Amino acid sequence: MSIVCGGGLTSSMIAQRMQKFIDESELPYYVMYSGIPALEDTDFLNLYADKIEGKVFGTMDYKKVVSDALTCIRSREVSET
Repeated sequence: MSIVCGGGLTSSMIAQRMQKFIDESELPYYVMYSGIPALEDTDFLNLYADKIEGKVFGTMDYKKVVSDALTCIRSREVSET
């Protein structure tokens, strides 16, 4: 599953931090970063919109995303106490 971040330097840094957190949490997600010029290309936007909507990779199960995130948060809360 992919998360798309677009923009300039700040977005790039946020994308890197997000990926680090996802990797450390052992979640099955990948953060894709794109600079602003790529986002101006409608073909680029359509490609990733199709992937997010499941037209390319299958279906995105938002309940699974939320479940994984909550499990990760709960496990961190337990380990910190």
